[in-house]
Amino acid sequence: MPEQHELSLGGKEEENQLITDLKVAAAKGDKRAMYKLAHIYHDKKEFFESIDWLKQAKQANYLPAYNRLGLYYLRGYQDIIREDKNQAAQLFGYAAQKGNPDAAFYMIKCLLKGWGTDKDEGTAMYFIKKNLDKGHIPTQKLLLEALQQYI
Repeated sequence: MPEQHELSLGGKEEENQLITDLKVAAAKGDKRAMYKLAHIYHDKKEFFESIDWLKQAKQANYLPAYNRLGLYYLRGYQDIIREDKNQAAQLFGYAAQKGNPDAAFYMIKCLLKGWGTDKDEGTAMYFIKKNLDKGHIPTQKLLLEALQQYI
């Protein structure tokens, strides 16, 4: 998956302090803190709490949250979110239009495969070009794999 996070949690006391600090930042509107909390709760297998923080980050218009939620809708998530490719394509599409290359990558796949949207190679090529211009490695690999089918 193109997106990644780095959280170094020490002992239980350090973890609790980090969560407290992130919650304070999130209460002040820090959308990255909301997103980090979603990852922490996911790693702790507290999936309902994770989804709640992810949705708050989305409400704060944090584009990686759109992408993550899109992935959850694309495949379904922990019996909490049912697979809904239409919702996934909407989330990817919004973040892709706003310039998120990871969301554009998954929107390309939706457009090429008809997942939650009509197949549209022209729009897929638009996002491919934008991502290639940004040097997005997963898109480069996707294009290379597609070209290798013709070699």
